[in-house]
Amino acid sequence: MHPLRRFLYCALFLPLIPLASGERGGDAQFDATQVTDKIWLLQGQGGNIAAFVGPEGVLLVDDSFDRLSESLEAAVLELGGGLPRFVLNTHFHGDHTGGNAALGREGRIIAHANTRNRLIDIYDAPVEALPQITYTKEANLFFNNQQLRLIHLASGHTDGDSVVWFVDSSIIHMGDLLFAGRFPFIDLNNGGSLEGALANLKHVRGMLPESTIVIPGHGPLTDVAGISDVIDMIEATSAEVREGLDAGMSVDQLLVQGLSDQWKDWGGQFINEERWIRTIAAAYSVE
Repeated sequence: MHPLRRFLYCALFLPLIPLASGERGGDAQFDATQVTDKIWLLQGQGGNIAAFVGPEGVLLVDDSFDRLSESLEAAVLELGGGLPRFVLNTHFHGDHTGGNAALGREGRIIAHANTRNRLIDIYDAPVEALPQITYTKEANLFFNNQQLRLIHLASGHTDGDSVVWFVDSSIIHMGDLLFAGRFPFIDLNNGGSLEGALANLKHVRGMLPESTIVIPGHGPLTDVAGISDVIDMIEATSAEVREGLDAGMSVDQLLVQGLSDQWKDWGGQFINEERWIRTIAAAYSVE
């Protein structure tokens, strides 16, 4: 078995470490999986969070919902290193940026310029929740003796998506460009594009070494092959929907027919088969 696949297989069966929750989070808590000696995966009700703990302090990639801010702060403190010095936002959605207001009082928030703009225009976010540092294409951050590359990929999940590549640790946080083993959410109202999302996934797959550990925006830890699985799904299901549309079927008829059985386990509570078929149909300008 490939060493990375062995690690991921073992990680699925290792007990998760439940970290403490704060009062505002109620009974909510974050489960921690140690990925390397310095990098942790925190999973709760929102998007996946990467916590990077080292001699210079703590850095987070994304920060879940606002209502879980105290729970997240408590979880991070249990990892050691204090409250985050930096928070990197992969995009603007509230399940990835809700903790900005709390964490932005002590740390610096970094994101693509479009993420800041969306936080202002859509959420009317307070000043402390806004990224203080933005970029348009790519930025490099050197922290805890490692290089982090923040790479903007246009018109995918949204128009402000970034991936965060921990180059020296061979780990990448994909944000919601990747839903591991699930139908993805393409936010067509906020600059997202099915064609762009597919192109972005192929671009990232092409630039990563095979040994890279992949943190998706939602779902379990995966690898480069996991990115390929999502690419294959998008291409195959898009072909199914396009074939039906070309044959004169309406979207409602496609919903009744459904997708091939091989995709039955890809639907989740958020993006089920119906929403995914409608997303693909909308990409072909069919309502």
